[in-house]
Amino acid sequence: MYPAGGSCIELVTVYNQGEASVSAWDWCRSVTFKASVPIDSAFLNTYSDGRTSAYTGRVVKTSAATNTWAADLYNYRTGGWDRLYTQSGTTQARYDGWDIYELYSTVGSSGRSGSCDAMSGITFESANISVRTNGVWAAASPANSDTGYDAPTSAFYCPTRTYRMVNAYDHWLAVG
Repeated sequence: MYPAGGSCIELVTVYNQGEASVSAWDWCRSVTFKASVPIDSAFLNTYSDGRTSAYTGRVVKTSAATNTWAADLYNYRTGGWDRLYTQSGTTQARYDGWDIYELYSTVGSSGRSGSCDAMSGITFESANISVRTNGVWAAASPANSDTGYDAPTSAFYCPTRTYRMVNAYDHWLAVG
């Protein structure tokens, strides 16, 4: 998830060789991951509602004067937001805002992604996607979003995976 408006931070769920984390990518200074928290039982006890493994995150501008941004995770135990990372400066991102499903994996000689088997049966989902404009949150819609980043299933080189918009603009689902 990377908000429009020159954000310094992208909030990412990372799956890497059996390990999962929620990480902040710095787009203004380092252009690399700068903060990370593992998705483990402690994470789930704090950042999920206890019924699912879903978490709620946000990236918000905290100072327009310095273009400072913060990535936060919603803490279900305290009912507040926990800061994961903050950064300011000028973004080096080439595009302006997204909430997408991306897959980076080696592709074998068969044309199949090496991650297909590891992701088999796993669902990736982003729901209740909201956009903050002039300090007001609203559901992603044709008025404030587009579907330019939607990619066909074939783009992931994994024929057993499917991707679809459940509700255009504010809810997508990828299933293996």
